[in-house]
Amino acid sequence: MAQPQEKPKLQPVRRPIPQAANDNFSAANDNQKKPEKKMQGIGFWLIVVIALFKDFLDFVLTLTVLLIPIIIPLTFLIGFGVWTYLYLQGVKMDTRKVATMATGFFLDAVPLFGALPIFTVTLFIIKFLENSEHAQKLKLLAGGVKKGA
Repeated sequence: MAQPQEKPKLQPVRRPIPQAANDNFSAANDNQKKPEKKMQGIGFWLIVVIALFKDFLDFVLTLTVLLIPIIIPLTFLIGFGVWTYLYLQGVKMDTRKVATMATGFFLDAVPLFGALPIFTVTLFIIKFLENSEHAQKLKLLAGGVKKGA
């Protein structure tokens, strides 16, 4: 007679209870170091001096109405230099920054506002938007959310 075989006893698998998604996110962010601030140092201040020079020339050339055609190519050349600097610094041009640059460009085109230091102010606004703590937190939030679990 064949003897019945004993079935092996199964052991329960113990798995850790997953934490809430917010707990994982905050723990992951605590380990990350703060991102470097951009638009710092001598390079930024050189761009500020160039922007101030452009704004000064805008003021002088706006007062001498005959030289206004010189403003347009000058604005494009200096604007291209600033955009190149921002690109090389790794500044991501989100909607706020593009809107700030566009507003500054259009205000510079208006004859009365063209004499104001709008280009320099625009540069400082972009620096503030890039380095503000609130913007950094939003970037961490957007970068820390994983799609598809």
